Amino acid sequence: MKSCFLVLFFVASLCLSAQETSKIELSTEEKREDFEMFLSIMKSFNPQLTLRKKITGFDLIEYIEKQRKAIDTVCTEEFILMLVDALRRCNDPHNTYITNDSMLDIFDKDTAKATKYENLMTAVDEYLTTVMKKEDRERMPLYLFYSGGEYYSIGKLAVADRLSGIVADSIPQGAKIISVGGEPIDSVLQRSWKLNFTNFSWDKVRHKPYWAVTTGEEVWGRHDDGAVDIVYEYKGEIRKFIYKLTDGKETRLAGGAYFFNDWSVGYVDYFPESKLLYIRLPQMANKDFYLKEIIAKGTGKPIGKVVIDIRNNPGGADGVWMGILKTLI
Repeated sequence: MKSCFLVLFFVASLCLSAQETSKIELSTEEKREDFEMFLSIMKSFNPQLTLRKKITGFDLIEYIEKQRKAIDTVCTEEFILMLVDALRRCNDPHNTYITNDSMLDIFDKDTAKATKYENLMTAVDEYLTTVMKKEDRERMPLYLFYSGGEYYSIGKLAVADRLSGIVADSIPQGAKIISVGGEPIDSVLQRSWKLNFTNFSWDKVRHKPYWAVTTGEEVWGRHDDGAVDIVYEYKGEIRKFIYKLTDGKETRLAGGAYFFNDWSVGYVDYFPESKLLYIRLPQMANKDFYLKEIIAKGTGKPIGKVVIDIRNNPGGADGVWMGILKTLI
């Protein structure tokens, strides 16, 4: 797994050592060499690929090998995106590209190389943004939850007057999103996925990938003069919401935080009426925070019930839930 994590480090190191200019370009030969190394690592250090192929029907190695013919025709940014795309299709958060948190350690505290690598990835991000803009796509602040083959709005989305707070129209929480900018929501998310560098999940029943959008502003919908039409269904009725920010307007996105799986939105609360201690645990992380909060909120109070809410929890460290249970017991 760690070797897959280092694949883009290999690519970046090759080009960083060879280039001193702010604009980093890989030659065709460098891209070919990096691609073969990448493929070799993916074949050698991914014991889960066989199982994932059996479950999903998706052959990652075959998919990567098909990309070989495009190497000579893509720019450096597209080539790096090709590798990132393959890493994400592993559907494993341990297989990823280098991020800011680990950059200096990976480059052995060499700030010059780390800075160049950061500039390279920034260039990739800017390249993708330019591509989206050329397609007349606008970034949308949607939170989406996938269930039963459909996408639903997690929080209420509204465009309000910045001064008065008056909301002219909104998409209610729980609305089923049908299309954005005239495209089916599945198609929109698949296109947006390339920009966001996020992993997908797999619907084993319907044999297709899906994306849960829980960090906001990750959906790129086609717009007409800055306006994006969002068609949704709510209480059996098909409705349309027009998203357009003009002077004096702002986006309001609220509600549905219990769907999020970022550790930073976890919390502990006590409800005296029902003598209930509620623990929102969106990720198995941040153990010390929960232990302190449980003691602070629960000590000296009658507790008849404890609810540990792990909806959409992707996992993490076993020590977190073990520590919570020990503290409660």
